[in-house]
Parts: sequence; C-alpha cells; structure tokens
Amino acid sequence: MDPSIFTIKDLLVSFGAGIGTIIAIIGLRTWRKQIAGKAEYETARRLLKNVYKLREAIAMVRNPFMFPEEMVDKSSNNNQQSGNHNEGVKVAYKNRWEKVIEANSEASADLLEAEVLWGNDIREKYKQIAKIVGELFSVIKLYIISLEPNSGLKFKQDDGKILYSMGDDDKDEFFKKLQKSIKGIEDILKPHLNRRD
Repeated sequence: MDPSIFTIKDLLVSFGAGIGTIIAIIGLRTWRKQIAGKAEYETARRLLKNVYKLREAIAMVRNPFMFPEEMVDKSSNNNQQSGNHNEGVKVAYKNRWEKVIEANSEASADLLEAEVLWGNDIREKYKQIAKIVGELFSVIKLYIISLEPNSGLKFKQDDGKILYSMGDDDKDEFFKKLQKSIKGIEDILKPHLNRRD
C-alpha cells in the first residue's frame, strides 16, 4: 500500500475530529447562553410578579373600607369580631399587613438573585419601594396609636393621604410615588423578559 493513502486518511480523520470539536464548542457556548438567558428570564419574571403582588397588597392595606371578616383576629382561637371598633380596626390592619410582609419577603428573596445577575442597581431601585412601604407602615402605626383614648396623638390629614386610597390614581401622590418606583424596577427587568432565549 501506498503510504500517502494513510497520510490522507489520517488528515481526513484529524480534520473531521477538529470540525467535530469546533461544533461541540459552539454548541456548548450556545447551551450556556441559553441556560443563562433562561435564568435571567425566570428571575426577572418572578421578581416583577412579586413586586406587583406587593403593589396589590399595598393597595389592599390602603383601601378605606374594611369588611367585618377582616376585623377577626385569625391568630387567636376566638374567631369572632371584636366588639370594640378600634380593636377591630387594629386587627384588620394587622391582617392586611401580613400580605405586604409576605409579598415583600418573596420579592426580597428574588432580589438577591437579581443582584447577582445584574448588579446593585436593582437593589437601589427596590430600596425606593422599601422606603415607601416603611412610610405606609409608620402612618398605620401612628393611626393605630391615635385610636387609643388617652394617646394624645392626632391623626393628620396629610397622613390620611398616605393611609387611604380614594380611587383616583391621578390625584393620589402616594400611589404615583409607588408607581414611579415600580417603573424603575420594570425598566431594569422588562428587557430580560422580552428576549426569551
């Protein structure tokens, strides 16, 4: 046999192996990008969903109308509404606030993953929402204390604009501030939702 045939054969085998290696590397890179894109998409979707859940929980807390069943302390064995209206209001706010805590906890968990993926900017945007939540909590606490007969505190009209939503979002400065903060988060997350890899 001619030795040049073995050389050509070896060259073709080496060339095929090289092409196979290149294709494998390209496939691996594509797979990595796809996995990273999916992780970004899922994190963005979960975090934005939980931010929206937080917005809805805040809206429920700010609803000026309270249903009698909200005034029942679910943590006690007595599932009856308190005869004292002020006590019922306290219980209702406690029950409503639990949903805010739950939504905030879920969003905070996703925020850690988002910070890993996109840096500190997302955390800074979320701090604006946390500040608004804290402001609402402070006003609720002040209101509840002012319900006590001997507290000496007077609930201010400006605090009422934070505590209560009157249904007109255009005139609701507190809601507009919340929406602006949520928009900052949306601006970071929406591009990751639009490019589903």
